[in-house]
Amino acid sequence: MADFYFYGTWEDSWTYLETLIHLERFTFVVDMWYTEPVPLQFRTVTADVESIVRKRPRLYLWSDEYSQFPPVFGNPTSHGLMMIHLSEGGPALDLALPACFELKGKLSVGIGSLGYQPQYQNPETGEWYKPPETLKRAYREMRALLQKSLVRRYAWSRSITGRGIRPEIKTYWVGPNAAALLEAGEADIMVGCEWVWKKGTELRRTRDEVMALPNDDE
Repeated sequence: MADFYFYGTWEDSWTYLETLIHLERFTFVVDMWYTEPVPLQFRTVTADVESIVRKRPRLYLWSDEYSQFPPVFGNPTSHGLMMIHLSEGGPALDLALPACFELKGKLSVGIGSLGYQPQYQNPETGEWYKPPETLKRAYREMRALLQKSLVRRYAWSRSITGRGIRPEIKTYWVGPNAAALLEAGEADIMVGCEWVWKKGTELRRTRDEVMALPNDDE
C-alpha cells in the first residue's frame, strides 16, 4: 500500500484536481453513498462537479492504463444506501483532497492523500492480486506531478521507535495558498496521521530554521 500525504486550501485542492483532469488520463469516480449501483463520474470540470467535490472530496481515479473492472458496490444498508468497494473492481488510484474548516474563527488546514490499496480482488473469480506495475507507475507519476505544485515545510514532530518516542523533524508538502496563510499565522494545520494540531507559525521553510526552535517533545 502506498500513500502520499499533502495539505492545502480549497483553492490548492482545485488546482490539484484541474492538473489531473487536464491530463485526460482518468475517469474520476466520486466516493459517496448511492441509492443505486451507478457511479457518479466525470472527466471534465463543470460547476456541478465543483459543487459535488466540495461536499465529497474523495475520488477514485479509473484509467485504461491499469483498471481491469468497473466499480463494484457493496451490499445496501437497511436504508438502501451503498458505497463503492475500492478493493474490488478497478484497480484505481485513491485521491482524497484536503478538507479545511473554520475553528474558533481561524482556518484549519486538513490533510489529503494519494494512494492505492495493498491488494485487490477480482470480482469475477474472487481471487486476490497485488497492485499491477501500471498502477504503481501512475501513482509515482501523479505524486511527482502534485509535488511540483506544492512547497515543502518542516516542523518538530514525534516518531515511535523500539526505544520509545523520540523527537524528529518531519517534512510536510503544502499547497502555496495554504502555506501563505500558515506563515502569516492565519491558519493552523493538522499534521500527518498524528492528529496533532500545530500553529501555522510552527512550520518553517528549512530544517535549520526548525532546529533553532524549542521542541516540546524533548
